[in-house]
Amino acid sequence: MVKRIKKKCNTCLEDKYLRDFYKRKDTPDGYRSDCRTCYKNKSNNKWFSDPEYRKRGKQRSKKHSVNKLYGLSLEEYDKIMEKPCAICGADSQALDHDHITGEVLEPLCNQCNCMLGHARESKRILELGIEYLIKHNKNSKE
Repeated sequence: MVKRIKKKCNTCLEDKYLRDFYKRKDTPDGYRSDCRTCYKNKSNNKWFSDPEYRKRGKQRSKKHSVNKLYGLSLEEYDKIMEKPCAICGADSQALDHDHITGEVLEPLCNQCNCMLGHARESKRILELGIEYLIKHNKNSKE
């Protein structure tokens, strides 16, 4: 049996090389029926013209990311994120987690999350920062 190297796109009806098709395991030949160009055009058109399709896509993506990053369901994540920032009390936009163990910690606002990141999560750097503020009496807002 000779392996096929070309296939006809069901949309543009052009004969194209298999490399021009996305792979798909559930089809007899292992490739999508539309070439990459036609598939992208269809997907982009639907994405931009159908707000409900876009909303479902974003929801699916968020669900996958939350599960992959934190091992949480979307419902568990949303419930945690309802809480205010664990440091300053502002609205939460980030879920802090231990970068070594992956353990989920508490929700933080972007500013507090960035502050910890810029300090490389070092207690010593944060203590030195506090000492610096005290030394120079920088508009303490306590």
